[in-house]
Amino acid sequence: MSVYFRNMYNAIKLIDGSDALNSQEKKDYIKILRAQLSNAELYVLFFNLMSRFGKKWIENGYVERYQLLQNIPNKY
Repeated sequence: MSVYFRNMYNAIKLIDGSDALNSQEKKDYIKILRAQLSNAELYVLFFNLMSRFGKKWIENGYVERYQLLQNIPNKY
């Protein structure tokens, strides 16, 4: 799973750092990326983010800015 999350992190970092995209376009592209995650993958991502491996995600503001965890079902 770590390879999967590193690839996702780097894709988000690439989109977020792009000067060719405005903020709405960045949100739209990352929304497409987020939509590829199943409920189980979102759940594992949540725990990954709460561990030491999620430090960069949180420091760079990706989790909040792009609402990466918004689709985790209640009581999952």
